[in-house]
Amino acid sequence: MPVRPRPNPVASAPGRSARPVIPTAPSPVRDAVLDRTGQRSTGQRSTGQGSTGQGSTARAGATGGRRTTARSTRARRRPRRTSAAPGRVGRRVAVGVVSVFGAGVVAAAIGIVVLVVIAVNSLHGLVGAGTTATAITCPAVPAKTVGGMVVPRGPVAGYCQDRLVNAAYVIEAAQSLGIGPHTQAVGVMTAMGESGLVDLDHGDAAGPDSRGLFQQRDNGAWGTYAQRMDPYTAATMFFRKLVSIPGWKTMTPTQAAHAVQVNADPDHYARYWPGAVQIVERLTGEDVPEVAPQ
Repeated sequence: MPVRPRPNPVASAPGRSARPVIPTAPSPVRDAVLDRTGQRSTGQRSTGQGSTGQGSTARAGATGGRRTTARSTRARRRPRRTSAAPGRVGRRVAVGVVSVFGAGVVAAAIGIVVLVVIAVNSLHGLVGAGTTATAITCPAVPAKTVGGMVVPRGPVAGYCQDRLVNAAYVIEAAQSLGIGPHTQAVGVMTAMGESGLVDLDHGDAAGPDSRGLFQQRDNGAWGTYAQRMDPYTAATMFFRKLVSIPGWKTMTPTQAAHAVQVNADPDHYARYWPGAVQIVERLTGEDVPEVAPQ
């Protein structure tokens, strides 16, 4: 079949001269692409909006059907959403807080928090049971003698002489009952846990009527008010109650103290044991065994 020359679109444009169309040589492959009527498909192409890529291209065959071409192979990729990093979230929260309250207020709040933390740590070291000697300075006072024991100015296990004197009264009461260093330390530990070795003239929320070194209640089991407020007498009542409890010698120090005091926390006194041992050994010059002699 003779090859038809393709129309030159340039010739139809105004102001332009038509270029000669060079007939293409017959191709067996191209000639084989015929429709069912024996005519070559014209290959008409309708284009969309050119460079914008928004249109679609279709080819019209001899049968009049339309075949849509595939979309552009360049697929659009949506940006992947990733979770914000913790540091970025923290910075956003910080910026939001500063924008709401102002930089001055936020800085002042941070300063207050830092001061509170420092103060709590300091108090924990001073009041926290005297488990280790803290760097405190005790008043320059002469030594006192209680029951043959010389009580220094301190500090011993974080306590000064005014409190060490009360510990000496507890030790003296135990010695008068024939109680050795281990149980002496149990008495000192209990007084440390109940009152911080201070002869308190008041109770607490759990026992408003509690008084003295051992915070003994006004229930008839601990004598009169004057007896509870006397360190030596209060300690004597404590030790008499302790040695009357079956199996007290096999108890741990905190168990023995709890058996007498009936504290809400049986282990409340355990933290005071190292400091009590240090005080008894310093005031008596004797070693404190870990367990009571059987």
